[in-house]
Formats: sequence, structure tokens, C-alpha cells
Amino acid sequence: MLPRRYIRGGSLALAAVAATVVISGNQAVFPFGKSPWMSWFGEPGPSNDRDISLAPMPTSLTLHLVPHSHSDIGWNLSFEGYYRRSVHQVMRRVVSELWLDPRRRFTWGDLAFIDMWFSDEGDTPHGGMLRGASATLTWRQAVQRLVVEGRWEIVSGTYVSPDEGMTTWWAHNAIVDVGHRFLANELNATSEIGWQIDNFGHINTMPYLLGNTGYSSMVLGRMAYRQLRDFADSSSLQFLWQRDSVTPALLTHFLSVHYAAPSPSFDFDNTERCNPAELLEELMGFARSQVRQYPGHGHILVMMGDDFRYVHAQRGFSCLDKIVDLSEARSAEDGISVRYSTPSEYFASVRPHLDMASLRLHGDDFYPYQDKPYEQYWSGVLATRADLKWLIRDTEQIVQHVEALLTVMRIREHTSGVTRDWEPLERRLEDCRKQVAIGYHHDAITGTCAAVAAADYKLRLRRAARQALGVGRAALLFMREPLAEAKGDAYNTAAQYELGEDADNLAREYVVAAGNDNSITVTNAAALAPQDAVVRVQLASLDSEIVDSATDQAMPADVVGGAGGKPIVEFLARDVPALGLRSYSVRKGERIAERIISQGATAQLRKGDTHVDLRIVNGRIRVSIGSTAVVWHSLRQYFANPLVQASGAYIMHSFMLMYMTVFAVFGGALVLGLGISSAVHYSGATWTRRALVPRLRHGKPTWWSSPASIVAGSLCGVTFTYYVAQVADVEMLTAWT
Repeated sequence: MLPRRYIRGGSLALAAVAATVVISGNQAVFPFGKSPWMSWFGEPGPSNDRDISLAPMPTSLTLHLVPHSHSDIGWNLSFEGYYRRSVHQVMRRVVSELWLDPRRRFTWGDLAFIDMWFSDEGDTPHGGMLRGASATLTWRQAVQRLVVEGRWEIVSGTYVSPDEGMTTWWAHNAIVDVGHRFLANELNATSEIGWQIDNFGHINTMPYLLGNTGYSSMVLGRMAYRQLRDFADSSSLQFLWQRDSVTPALLTHFLSVHYAAPSPSFDFDNTERCNPAELLEELMGFARSQVRQYPGHGHILVMMGDDFRYVHAQRGFSCLDKIVDLSEARSAEDGISVRYSTPSEYFASVRPHLDMASLRLHGDDFYPYQDKPYEQYWSGVLATRADLKWLIRDTEQIVQHVEALLTVMRIREHTSGVTRDWEPLERRLEDCRKQVAIGYHHDAITGTCAAVAAADYKLRLRRAARQALGVGRAALLFMREPLAEAKGDAYNTAAQYELGEDADNLAREYVVAAGNDNSITVTNAAALAPQDAVVRVQLASLDSEIVDSATDQAMPADVVGGAGGKPIVEFLARDVPALGLRSYSVRKGERIAERIISQGATAQLRKGDTHVDLRIVNGRIRVSIGSTAVVWHSLRQYFANPLVQASGAYIMHSFMLMYMTVFAVFGGALVLGLGISSAVHYSGATWTRRALVPRLRHGKPTWWSSPASIVAGSLCGVTFTYYVAQVADVEMLTAWT
């Protein structure tokens, strides 16, 4: 028993108040609804019967089990790292297991891993994993047959699952086009089901794009917290998504829970236990909890997988077989049947029961993403890893430019009478599009990837830029001399990389090595009007001049760097024709440094050892930081330096939540420390009484006014808060909130 004075002192009451505040705000501990005071922080309060209009409970239920493996194209590991560690085994073992039982089904999203697998061993025999008449099939042939038979369904049809908010319109189209070409060429298949189950929010560009590309349905996985509550409370988690009245409306299914299996009991990669009766009961309970959030047709889509699952495919399918068999024996008694399914089979089962005219019609975004209360938006993804974001955009522009250039080249072929084999160039450019698509994956451009994955993305993008420029050089050779072989090399000076293999090295030079005719060719394949371009070129010496081939006029140029007597200079190529080019030549002449034309005043900004110079050169503003010239978008390299930024993709908690969490932790620890100090004071030894000398108030001791007690409690609070800050991770913070 605690002393009465301890109780009267109020420490227990104070501790109880602090515990109530912390627990009532922690939904992981307080699971029966949101706290009434949450509306003070912008969240809707607890719902009541007047807020809810749920569909009636169906008399029978059909559970569609959808085995799947969500495999990110890089996250904590690189793209190839995941392939070597798990995806390679998943592919092989799933194909083998599907072959054993025609009832079994499997669903796969992004095509990049299948592309890597086919390149690795698609044309090799399966190594004895398939039996009977299939013993001679290659892995590619086995997958083709499974896809044709509908047992392995390729959903989405996109090469990767991109971040919807930061992907450009060109990239969205390219990701769909590359995926569909791969499906058609490799599997003789197509896809009509959108599959965006892990994207951080959704924008209404997707129904516009997919609806006009032959898609009929979509499955979404991440909706803002407020919208999810609103849709679920009106049985509207199946709805029509339509951007405008002209665009086809897509029947959209939103996953009310995470795309993982209903519970860890179904995570067969991490558990060997399989009790069909218990798992069937758990499935039925899950179905009853979900069914009224959807229209009352009684068909429940049950995701049966998670990230990189089915490494142990035999264990998983064996247990699911037993659940399906048991359900068939008990379906008449339970009114619930369980079957293997795919998204296409699920939508085919649902459509006859839906009154499309009565479904909710949604035309807006589900963006930005907010997965928790307290205004917890995923805003960190918009700013983190700025260097990677810049490199993705920059490589995309290069690929776009070369793509247009190659198109012009092929048009010219018809007027020149010369026939060439374009297939090698088209294949190389298609590979560049694939690398840009990988850069737009929802764990790449968002910055949610680990450092090793980010480095891999950068390396892939730089190699894609070099390869695309090689295609562009071949195009220029034909454009300059369409009827004969060119005498020298011509280069697209808009973006020529000269980089090492260091993935974090953003240093970049636009180097044009003159060919036998010392020519420089500037192209404009990305604009429909004439445009100017800043060109950076390395010359053999300063005793040179750059001459416009059309006018024979020397171009004003500016020396911006160089070493070993080989200067790097910049000049402005003016009015490069739309879908055309302008040629320049390098010849001996007056020193370039003496022809620099400066106009206007020079401004200089200084901060510490860094100085920024701004001046007008040849009619354009030139910016220099230190001794490095920065022109046009190169300025962004300074602000996108990976050495001066940190990853903050998962920084998504609001300031209010952060302050509440810190004060709650510190306050709780402070109360605990004061309580311990008080208990020791009233029950401790003589030396403790002397150490903790209380002050008197009305002749009575007050433990909370003891300086030693306050110091002890404060130290306890600070120590515990610091410890929490050191060990806290994303999962811990998410669980708290």
C-alpha cells in the first residue's frame, strides 16, 4: 500500500491524467474508435448511425483468393538485388506450382522483373521443375501458356508502377506503351486491369490515360484517410472513376485494408503452420467485416500475398488448396464459398450484380496521400533526394529528344530513297525508355528507397542517357548526309555526358569532340518552334573560333573551364529550327577569350567562402558559383547535391502530432520520475530524507516542491525522451499514431 500522503500529494492522479491522454490518442492501444477530441485537430469525429448508409448484408458470400507477390523495382535493395535474392525464386516456384493444379491462380504487376527474368533464363529449359508433356518447355514458353490459360494474370500492363503525382504525362504514356509492347511481343497478351496497390496517392490522370488505352477496371491500394472513411461508410469502395464526361469511366475497387493477406497466419513464407479449419474461420470473419463496405453483391476480393512473397510457393499453395477444399465441403452449411481467382475473374463475377447507374461517380484525385489521422500527409516524398529527381527528369528529356530525332530520321528515309535497318536503334532506345520508367517507380522518384537502390537508379539513368545519345548520333549522321556516309562524327550538343561510374557524382560536361571535319551539330527535335540552346564544347586550343556554317560568322563564346591547354567554352546557338538542326565548324582563328562580349553590370553575392557572380554575356544572364560556371538547368545541380541533403521521404507527421508526441513522452516520464522520487522520499532511509529535503507549506512537507525530486524527475524525462528519439523508427512512430 502506498502512503496516504503519497496519494494526497496528487502524483497518482497526475500520472492517471497523463496516461489517459497518451492512451486515448493512441489508436493502436485504444482500438474502439477515434477519440472525440480528434476533431479539434481537423479530423472527423466518431461516426454515428446517421452518418452511415451501409449496404445490406448478402445472404451468401464468395471469397476470391488472389495470390500475388508485390515486388518493388528497388526499395531497401536495388532492382537486381531483389531479383537475385527472392524474385528469381518466386518466378520459378510459382510457375512450377501452378502447373500442378489447374485451379490455382497467381497475379503479377510490374513487368520489369519478368523482363529481367526472361533476359536471364527465359529461353533455357526449366531444369526438371515441370513434368510430363511440359518437360521440354522453356521458362518463357511455360509462362506464355499459363497466361493464355488465365492461370497467371499480368495486371496493370505497365512496365513499372509509377508514382502518380510526380510522373510527367510523357512518362506515364511511355510506361504504359513499353509495358504493352513487352506483353505483346513476349507473351502475346494484353491487360485491361489497372493495378495501383502501393502508389502513394492516386490522381485522376490515371482513369483518363487508362480509360483511353482499353482498360475497363482498376484496383487501388492507398486512399487519403478522410476519403477512405467517407467511401467505406457509404458502401462505396467500389465506384466509378472518371476524369470528365468524355473519358470512359473505370470500375474501381479500393482495398479497404493493406494489400497483404488478412493476417500473419496466411504469411506462408514466414510460417509453416497450416490449420485449414482455423484459417477458414478467420477468412469468414474477415469477409463479414469487409462485405458491407462494398455494394451488396457478396463477392469479396481477398489479397493473399505481400512484398516479395511466394518464395515458399509450395507451402503457400498447399495450404490454400486445403482451405478451398474445406470450403467446398462446408459451403452449403456456412453460406460462404472460397475459390482461387484473379482480378479479371473477380470483376467478371461482380459486374452482373452491379447497377452501374447507382454506383458512386468520382472525378477527383486521391492525392496527397494521408494514411493516418492528425493531418499526416506523405509530403516528404515531394522534396527528398532532389538529386535523383533532377536526374530522372534530365534523362527523360534526353530520351524524348532522341526519340523525336529518330522519328525525323525515319521520315527523311522515305524522301531520300535510302533504306536502312532501324531495328537495332529502336531496341537501344526502347531500353532507354525502360530505364526512365524504372526511375519513375513509386519508390524511386519519391526517395523512399535506401541509398543502395538510389545509387543503382542513378547509374541506370546515366547509362540510359549515354545510350540514347548514341542513338542520336546515328540519327545526325543520316540527317546531315542522307545519301552518303558522313566523313566525321556529329553530336547532339544538347546533352552529352562525360561521367565516371560514381552514382553520386553530378559533375557533368557537355563535351563535343570534333570529327574529321571539326563540325558541331545542334538539334531541336523536342520543340515545335525555333529555340536557342547553350552549347558547351571542348576545343583543342584557345586559338580557335566557332563559325556558323550557314552565315560563316564567328560565334561569341565564353571560356568556362578546361585543363591541359584544352579549354571548355560555351556559345549560344540561336534559332535552331523546329525538328531541324544548325551546324557549326571549328577552325583556327582569333583567340576566343578576346571575343567575349560582356554587357551590363556585374553582381556578386557572398556568404562565407562561397560567392555567386551574375553577369550578362552575349545577351544572356550567366551565373557562376565559385569558379564553376552554372548555365541554365545546371544551377539545379548546386541545390541537388547529395552531400548537403538528407533523405526525408518518410517525414510525414504534422507539427501538431510531433509536439503532442514529444510532450506526451516527456510528460509521462516526468510524472514517473517524480512519483519514484516521492516514493523513495516517504519510505526511504535516513540518508534519502536528508538528501530530499522538502519545503514546508502550512507546516506540511510537499514532495513536489523538493528541488532534488524535480531534478530527478526531469532527468528521468529527458533521458527517456532521448532514448525514444534514438530507437524510434518509422514503424514505431506509425504504430504510436
